[in-house]
Amino acid sequence: MTVKHAFGEVTVPKKPERVVALGWTDVAVANRLDAPIAGAARFPDSANLPYVDAQLSQEVLGLDEAKIDPAKIASYQPDLILAVGVELDAARYGELSKIAPTVARPTEKSTMDEDAELIGTAVGNPAGARKLIDTARTELEGFRKDLPKLSGKSYFHADALPFLDSLGLRRAADAGGADVNLEAEPAVIQLLRQPNVAGVEWVLEQLKPTLRKIS
Repeated sequence: MTVKHAFGEVTVPKKPERVVALGWTDVAVANRLDAPIAGAARFPDSANLPYVDAQLSQEVLGLDEAKIDPAKIASYQPDLILAVGVELDAARYGELSKIAPTVARPTEKSTMDEDAELIGTAVGNPAGARKLIDTARTELEGFRKDLPKLSGKSYFHADALPFLDSLGLRRAADAGGADVNLEAEPAVIQLLRQPNVAGVEWVLEQLKPTLRKIS
């Protein structure tokens, strides 16, 4: 099966048996789709992402999302490498593709829906990915209905948080001019920076107590 991504096309196994997930988006979505994950990026402190369905073993969680190690990746003997959730240049992609078929981000600025669709196709479960996308959209619609006055409010954080922007909030220039100064655990901030459909329900639950105060 051939899939398209930012670096062109790649032929992947119809049903991969040993998947290595390099980014947290890759880990979360592949995990939710019951893909056979042989190696994965660990999350700092907790190792497993707090919103994954199946807890991965420490042996599986042997990779660092911030530091791609081709030798370590090869040691997992993957037949598919998911690199949708990490930044790659052409040289690094070429290095990984010598180990196993590697799927990078769909485009430079892909949406979480597009990321999920590509991961679902790559692991042989496009229908499951579509179901995750539909569920995430339903959760987002319900959240907006529950907090109808949220749109137009402002938040402050050191980094831009695209997920909050998608909820109708805007980033304030400084803390003094914000309706809310956002402080949250690392897993929440990571999802706000780089949202994925598998984490939407969980991150909305974490945000609701704080955002309810300004809505």
